[in-house]
Amino acid sequence: MDAVILAYTFETYATTRLVEVFSRRRHHATVISPLDCSLEFSSGHSCLTVKGRAVANPEAAILRCLTYVDNGLPVPRTLETVVAIHFLNKGAYCLNSPISKFHAVNKLIAGQSLASAGIPIPRTALAWNPSELECAISVFGTPIVLKAFDGLGGVGMVRCDSVESARSTFDALHATGQPFLVQEYVAESHGQDIRALALGDKILGAMRCTPRADDFRSNATRGSQATKENLTTEMKELAFKASRALEIELAGVDILESAQGPLVLEVNSVPGTERIDAVCGIDSASEIGAFLESKV
Repeated sequence: MDAVILAYTFETYATTRLVEVFSRRRHHATVISPLDCSLEFSSGHSCLTVKGRAVANPEAAILRCLTYVDNGLPVPRTLETVVAIHFLNKGAYCLNSPISKFHAVNKLIAGQSLASAGIPIPRTALAWNPSELECAISVFGTPIVLKAFDGLGGVGMVRCDSVESARSTFDALHATGQPFLVQEYVAESHGQDIRALALGDKILGAMRCTPRADDFRSNATRGSQATKENLTTEMKELAFKASRALEIELAGVDILESAQGPLVLEVNSVPGTERIDAVCGIDSASEIGAFLESKV
């Protein structure tokens, strides 16, 4: 099997392990950055080149691009999407689907899709005018969380413990010209969440992420601690329903424990694998390799 791994950064743990696994299983994997690609297309024809060299059509494409900033400006996610669609149109199996991933990384679209599918999520509002913020505060109370649509690693997410701080933070974010979400803070979770790594109809592993004492964000980049977690049947079903609602086959599903039961906080379409491999004693890259063999 010939595969392409789309990634802005070549030397991450996940990308390196995937290349190693493909080689061990006698397949070939090439890592390509969409930043190096040029796409030419006309009626009935399309050609992708990387640094001037044509790229052969792969049998599988793995989408691993995260948010990328170049000279202070975010690189549009559409770069990866159009390259992946080219491969999809040429018959490649994409993990994850480029359109599904494009929708999943937008917290507003993803939240709407989960809510429409009847999946329990924290109460969320789109607030653009100050009056809408006041409405959200009156319903959610405080603390309250303001978050950017496409924040990564906890960046672009702020917890406001009072009405005054919510208003001032709102004004600061509003001045950037970028829309953002207002979300209730689930206090009983104490900032902890459970990350379930799902692949197709299988849960590869799960871990409980606990933030530092001086933070409320449980992201690994924020210094949180992780321990292996045994999911309840309800949480397993919830993880599968959430990934299927967004049509994401390889998903990191973040679950909060609330007084009303488990809530889906987020479905990550480019889940990190280094920490969950170590904590749970799994080999996610080998699982991905076997999964693609069954599909291609």
